[in-house]
Amino acid sequence: MKNYSKLMLAVGTTLALTAGQSADAALIAQWSFDSDFTADVGGASYDGTSTNGATIVAGGKSGSAASFDKSLNQYVAVAASPFTGADYSYTAWYRNEADILADNGRYFVLETGTLWAASYGLKVSGGAAVGNSYSHTTGGAGINHLIDNGASTGAETGQWHNIIVTFDSSTGELTSYLDGIVAGSSTHTGTLTPTVSMNIGGHRAGEGRNFHGLIDEVGVYDHVLTSEEIAGIVPEPASGMLLALGGICLVGRRK
Repeated sequence: MKNYSKLMLAVGTTLALTAGQSADAALIAQWSFDSDFTADVGGASYDGTSTNGATIVAGGKSGSAASFDKSLNQYVAVAASPFTGADYSYTAWYRNEADILADNGRYFVLETGTLWAASYGLKVSGGAAVGNSYSHTTGGAGINHLIDNGASTGAETGQWHNIIVTFDSSTGELTSYLDGIVAGSSTHTGTLTPTVSMNIGGHRAGEGRNFHGLIDEVGVYDHVLTSEEIAGIVPEPASGMLLALGGICLVGRRK
């Protein structure tokens, strides 16, 4: 029994440390929206500005969240862009509160300015409401992933979803993950152009295709996230169970 407890303590501690560290590794910019629209990582150049009355509300995925009303064209403007044309990954949690099929509109979680190196939103395609990950290139056609991970399209109302998109500049490979599961993978032609701005809750022009609901924990990284790092952002059930067991062992040891 002692050996089992020691094993679970070691596993739980390792997983807890991995999960805690991976979410912070090589972050260029991050917005938690726990109290305001400023950047928690990256400095003042990445601070967001509430546009048309976007607010911070309780009930986020973690702490508070940014709240957007599409009818008011609300979004958060970020004057500087963390996307440089090199390797990147980005992640965001969002909860859609719109009837996308009835509206037949588009709802952007985020998009960069200039040529949109990074873009994710919700729309109607083939008679269904789906997530849509897009990345445009210079000298190429860009890549469009209509999201479907076999369990979800990411457009359901009243549910928290996580999107992670990674880009490998050496291979041109763009991969989209919905709730930690691969939902699209393609190879770019052309090259990414560094962008000069980014909007959260709106597309590159800001108004007209705005999100309706909550967005939380947006982060941009300077590399392609590993599977371990992705699991640290969106823990798998088995990992979550081991983390809990590890925590129980830690408590028992302290007693």
